[in-house]
Amino acid sequence: MGTAHNLLVISDLHLGEDLGSPSASRKRHVAQTEEALVSFFAHYSLTRLDDLPWKLVIDGDMIDFLSVALLPEEIGIEGTEDDAVFGFGASEAAAQAKLERVITRHAAFFDGIARFLDVGNEVHVVTGNHDAELHFDRVRGLFREALESRCQHPPGDRLAFHPWFFLEPGFVYIEHGHQYDPFCSFDHPLTPEDPLDPTVLEENLGIAAMRYLGNHLPFDPDATADLSFFEYLRLLSNVQGDVAGRVVGGYSAVVRALAYQWWVRLRNPGAFLRRMEHRRRRMDALAISSGIERRVLDRLHKLRRPPVFVGLLQLVRSVMLGRLLSAILLPPILFSTFLVMTTVSLKVAMGTATFVLAAFVVLQLWLALGRDNVDPTETMVKTARRITRILDVPFVVFGHSHVPLARKLSQDGWYFNTGSWAGGSERNGAFTHLVLRRVDARVRAALCRWQSNESRELRAETMRLGTRRPVGHGTAY
Repeated sequence: MGTAHNLLVISDLHLGEDLGSPSASRKRHVAQTEEALVSFFAHYSLTRLDDLPWKLVIDGDMIDFLSVALLPEEIGIEGTEDDAVFGFGASEAAAQAKLERVITRHAAFFDGIARFLDVGNEVHVVTGNHDAELHFDRVRGLFREALESRCQHPPGDRLAFHPWFFLEPGFVYIEHGHQYDPFCSFDHPLTPEDPLDPTVLEENLGIAAMRYLGNHLPFDPDATADLSFFEYLRLLSNVQGDVAGRVVGGYSAVVRALAYQWWVRLRNPGAFLRRMEHRRRRMDALAISSGIERRVLDRLHKLRRPPVFVGLLQLVRSVMLGRLLSAILLPPILFSTFLVMTTVSLKVAMGTATFVLAAFVVLQLWLALGRDNVDPTETMVKTARRITRILDVPFVVFGHSHVPLARKLSQDGWYFNTGSWAGGSERNGAFTHLVLRRVDARVRAALCRWQSNESRELRAETMRLGTRRPVGHGTAY
């Protein structure tokens, strides 16, 4: 397992989410996020437990590329009609421009990590769904340059990027967790690019919703994530006409983007054959670099939830398109039924009305039962349990859900969710993180919250190591 060390795990920093956002509350809590991060890095740059260095794992959504809305004229890059209206999507060129703005906006964050690296610690960045643009070489290179220019000593391999997961065999498996959420997952974590354009990421529902809707609304899109169809209609009825128009236009663009992803898969099999070959090569390379057998990697990948655009029915349910069509078609259907009842015999009229009512009820039940749960928490817990068995590790750590959690999985396994460093609320809080401390042959895992310049424990568990069969030897680009 290399040099002995202790682990820090944080996730969901969402740096840059206030750039271009109309929400003033976001600007306030982003400033609070950075202030807490700077003090966190300063503390652990000076503090070691048992004189062991730290490995800091930033478990996804470090940079919020999705929330940085840039128009073509702002960065001097030619764009499409959608780019001019909604801002650039998840392309490599746009991601570089967005990251440059984040580096300027959060210079104190980069200064803090540089000092943390300079005292001999390591930083490992796991890709999430909001920073999936780290898939691109030039984007990772720009991030590394921003840190190396601030470091007194070149970090070298003490700064590493992980496209899928971070693994210390027999000890801990760390993944962001968005692959178990069909609203935010990609078809494959190693090939998230569009099948027809490798310089652009495929647009899953999370990317499309933020680009076309969330970045252009005066309220926080996170607060509306779990609203029902009729709650959305009620929200629209209470906003000004121009906002309602933006919502309707953005919703149409979301449906169009997801339909495009589905249509490409149907009409361009050659593109998918090429991407399957890329995927095979990348999986083979990961198997070699990580020391994990290819069949084990395949088992891990099968745990994912496919994105909603893979199946047409799932796509229709996920964007509530069926309910919208029902609401539009119901008045003419009822009117037609009324005409039938007034022009034919009572027996035929009653039969027609019964059939229409039954069909409508069945449709609503199908739409209600088929829609995925927006909250992926329980799915992630079940997945963590399977991962402990596949990889034989005592600890599995996810982020993504923004809900800090410690859950016993089995006699010798624990699941932790690091919650969110950003976006404090009365329900979930913020600045939550995990501290994994080695004590002889044991590891003490403490889920903590950063308060008053120290890590205050919310839940702690101690487990013995050394009885498990190691699988692989870690992963990195």
